[in-house]
Amino acid sequence: MKTKGWSVSPSPYILTRPTVSRMSVVTSLTLAPQVLILILVGDTSALINLAAALTGSVIAELCMSIPDRKNSFGDGVVILAGLLTGLLLPTTLSPFIALGVSFSGFLVSRVLFGGTGSYWLHPVATAVCIAFISQKEIFPQLLVSVDGMRMAGDAFGALKMDHFIQIGSDQSIASNLNSTILGFFGIKLPEGYITLFGNSPSIIPAFRYNIITLFA
Repeated sequence: MKTKGWSVSPSPYILTRPTVSRMSVVTSLTLAPQVLILILVGDTSALINLAAALTGSVIAELCMSIPDRKNSFGDGVVILAGLLTGLLLPTTLSPFIALGVSFSGFLVSRVLFGGTGSYWLHPVATAVCIAFISQKEIFPQLLVSVDGMRMAGDAFGALKMDHFIQIGSDQSIASNLNSTILGFFGIKLPEGYITLFGNSPSIIPAFRYNIITLFA
């Protein structure tokens, strides 16, 4: 008895997905508005730390790529890692430490945690952890304290008790939204939301303009 074989064609069994380079470029572009705002408001400390973190990640990649004679700058991962690290570090952190933790985070992840594309701990997370361990005191405390939550009964009441600083137009914008667009749907926006999503007073740049992050 003659056995028929399988006939396999490439279509429609073709899987296409964005390349690493494209994903890095797209993610970097979504972060570009954050950097542009920092430039417009003249946040020199944040921009210096951002440049220092980028420098640290680039130096770390050079230390790894030159001996191996491989150029991995083309995929944009190094630039994206440095950009994310700079945005997640407090502006009160010394630029030299920002450079050092970015360099260490990228290098440690590459060497100890699996190498490029397979490390189980991301270099950005590694860098921020190193910075937190070395100078925990300069990182911001919890926005809402446990005692405040217990006394107020909700997070927004605790924000007021913990002296959360709101922008000047917070109440007026919230009131206008509640009486117009949100009021139509029966929604009431509590005070403090405009500040939290518009321009939160955080020393970490990535946690300031949260509405832009959500859109990104």
